[in-house]
Amino acid sequence: MEGTGYMNYREQINKLLDKQDAKGLRKYGVSLEQNPAGILERLQHSVEEQADNLRYTLWAMDALEKQWWRFPKTKFAESNDLERQLDHVRSERVEMWTAFMTGKIGHLCEELFDVIHSCETALWLIKKQFPEIDMPSAMQAVERKNFNRGYYNVGTKGAEKCLRNESKGHLRQQLKDMVPK
Repeated sequence: MEGTGYMNYREQINKLLDKQDAKGLRKYGVSLEQNPAGILERLQHSVEEQADNLRYTLWAMDALEKQWWRFPKTKFAESNDLERQLDHVRSERVEMWTAFMTGKIGHLCEELFDVIHSCETALWLIKKQFPEIDMPSAMQAVERKNFNRGYYNVGTKGAEKCLRNESKGHLRQQLKDMVPK
């Protein structure tokens, strides 16, 4: 919900219920409690709402999956194989070190981003070849591993995110398993 700020969940739910009640009155001319529909029609409405909810949930999951990519997908994500792309990552690493050794920090930043972009292209290739790989969960596993290694300062947003995500990695797969294939 947009602009929820510090509003608690009960307030959010109550506002949403009020909004839905008004929408129902406009659409049907009576409140839900006053609707004379039979039991099968009521169940049909519920089934349709649940189907819509499932679609909205999957739609949001797709947006979350796309959200973590930092760069546009390159043409090499379609034409390279994984070995060729990993070799390209290696060549970008050499360019990064060359920029570092010459002391050109601006150029070094560009080359570091090139390394990241090339790694992302390798991840696109893996995603294409192995669609069962859940990239956000893989990223969370790295964050969790690095948290456990002590790489993050305790009490920072990054460390807190790792702690919150500890159990969330399974949610996505559980939701996917609910969808008929």
